[in-house]
Amino acid sequence: MAAVSSASETGDPRGRHPPERRLLILGGPQSGKTSTANTILGDEVFDSGTETTHSNVGQTEIYGRRVTVVDTPPWAIPSDPESNTEADTNDNAGAESETLPQPPPSLDSEGPCMGAILCPPGPHAILLVVSVTQPFTDIHRRAAEDQLAALGGGTWRYSMVVFTGVDKLTKGVFIEEHIANTGESLQWLVERCGSRYHAFDNTRKETEDNTQVPELMEKVEELITDNQGE
Repeated sequence: MAAVSSASETGDPRGRHPPERRLLILGGPQSGKTSTANTILGDEVFDSGTETTHSNVGQTEIYGRRVTVVDTPPWAIPSDPESNTEADTNDNAGAESETLPQPPPSLDSEGPCMGAILCPPGPHAILLVVSVTQPFTDIHRRAAEDQLAALGGGTWRYSMVVFTGVDKLTKGVFIEEHIANTGESLQWLVERCGSRYHAFDNTRKETEDNTQVPELMEKVEELITDNQGE
């Protein structure tokens, strides 16, 4: 049975525990991020029907190893500078605006750092969740880049892209083809993550032949090995 706690409910993390793996899950609005966390945990630990407003921690055991999963609020999608410029031109033609442009409101007032704090001393893997049913443009790429930058240097080597909604792909289309055809921004993200990615169909979580989570954890182990266990 998976357990859950929130940012305000975590206790002393210094107790002795069996070897564990800590996963930090990041993603934009409606990316399937929370459903992915629940799939990994093997239970409906987090409410995937509402927008996540603060970071939550869930724990489970996979093959005898404790796995900590941190679900975070969706990252904010920055506004398109070109759209803002065009809007300003149309709204203020012949006049000079006295109001400075404001950044878009963030759905994540905590930032990704709170999620990292909740899995001390830090995540073994950062899962960047991207839905195949939504466009991934340069704006989304910059949002992902901002999230990783907030966590400090060197975090890309701990990162992996997790694609959700693969059951919505056209029959016969594999995730590799989707990556190749979606555009440079998505290709950049995958390459920035060291070409590490995994495809999730969150509708299969109850099936007996569901090997998605074990396969994901194998890739996490490979990532840890690549980082020399750090």
